[in-house]
Amino acid sequence: MSKMFWPGLVALLISAAALEADESMGQASEPVIGVENWLDGCTQLSKTTVMSVPKMTLDMDCVASALDYCTNNQENSYQDICHEILIEHIRLRSAEISGNLPANPNLKGFRRSFYANARRRTSEDFQTKCEADMSENECLLLDATMKWLNLRLAERLLEGKHQ
Repeated sequence: MSKMFWPGLVALLISAAALEADESMGQASEPVIGVENWLDGCTQLSKTTVMSVPKMTLDMDCVASALDYCTNNQENSYQDICHEILIEHIRLRSAEISGNLPANPNLKGFRRSFYANARRRTSEDFQTKCEADMSENECLLLDATMKWLNLRLAERLLEGKHQ
């Protein structure tokens, strides 16, 4: 197994153990949500994994699993907080990636075009594409995720590992 697998698994297990400990003590305390650590661990795996599955698909699965983690592993009163933490964390990671991307990279051919398109899409407002039955948090998550996915694509194009 990859060395990168273990930090993600450890972060997930620690978060789960902390939640279980809080519940077993019967104290009314703020839960250890840990969704940001879980997402980082998952995306680190997708960053280093050599698979036939496109890495963007793995990234989308990480966000979907993080959302599922918020929905299924948190008490109803903490689900919105978990979603908000996830949205802010995706935005934070997007800002970090964006800050490291050059405006005019030394790319040729389709990589240059894909890079320019990915960067252009990060300025689009995906919230306008929300369905009428979507909550505000779902729209914010859609917007943050789409921008993050495009930034991750641009980042991979620079690394020469486009998949």
